[in-house]
Amino acid sequence: MAYTTTPEDNETIANLPGDIRAVTAVLTDHTGATSAAHAASAISVEATGNIASTNVQAAIAELDAEKLALAGGTVSGSTTFSGAATFKGTVALAGNVTADNTITMSGAALNEAQGASVASATATDIGSAAGNFVQVTGSGTITSLGTAQAGARRIVRFTGAPTLTYNANSLILPGSANITVAAGDVAEFVSLGNGNWVCTRYQPVLGNISVPTSSAQGDILIRDSSGWTRLAAGTSGQYLKTKGSGSNPTWSDITTFTLNNTATVTGSTQGAITESFTTCGTSVELVSTTTATGVSAGTYSLQTLLQQLVNKSHTHGTATISFNCAY
Repeated sequence: MAYTTTPEDNETIANLPGDIRAVTAVLTDHTGATSAAHAASAISVEATGNIASTNVQAAIAELDAEKLALAGGTVSGSTTFSGAATFKGTVALAGNVTADNTITMSGAALNEAQGASVASATATDIGSAAGNFVQVTGSGTITSLGTAQAGARRIVRFTGAPTLTYNANSLILPGSANITVAAGDVAEFVSLGNGNWVCTRYQPVLGNISVPTSSAQGDILIRDSSGWTRLAAGTSGQYLKTKGSGSNPTWSDITTFTLNNTATVTGSTQGAITESFTTCGTSVELVSTTTATGVSAGTYSLQTLLQQLVNKSHTHGTATISFNCAY
């Protein structure tokens, strides 16, 4: 540093012995010069904090090497930002990043990564995947998805046909039932912590579903030998009849089974009755009578029909009727 002497200083220096005056002159010239001053490497400093250097020049070089340039750079290790932090441009984060406040994206996208594919197995570990989007291969039965902190999200695309096994705690699925996956299905899972997951969205593949040619109420989708297709609504009163796993279901009419059963009821007084009904359930459908014309056609319990016939046989005598079993 330059030092400016006062007249009093000059008078004092002038009264010093000659050799001391010579040294003082040299020191004055040295401290006041810009090129002949001490080199920074010759000035000692104590190592402190994260600065290990012990001279000024080395300490400056160390700071320069370790600082983050305003134009950008790489920060390794754990970094804490206290208060609001604004990032402009591309920010690449390697390693875990924890935010204890809201992250706001303004005019930019938060691009998530795709992790490596995971083979389907009893324990299909998507929790440790190095990306939020994961493809699961193979057709193994899946009962668990690994461990991730609560709130972690994974979007999964299945390339095979595994079975997702429902569990009320560890693998909560829509409909509280197992899901037989088709190749191309996509699902979203959210971790509940401790190895527990909930499926918040399930999108089956739609590429092989034929679009219905009409939007008529009552149409349904069925699976035929080649894919999903439309089955038009049936007529009123029909039911959907399955023909087994190798055939398509169809609409069918309800069939009335006429068994041509006959019964003879004989009696002249109320309560004196014999009957030869073939047992066919808890009720019968009266089709016709040959004698007991006072009994109307209809469905009766066995007890009620017999009582009707008892009452009529008191007047009409022997009655022969035809009936169906009513199921």
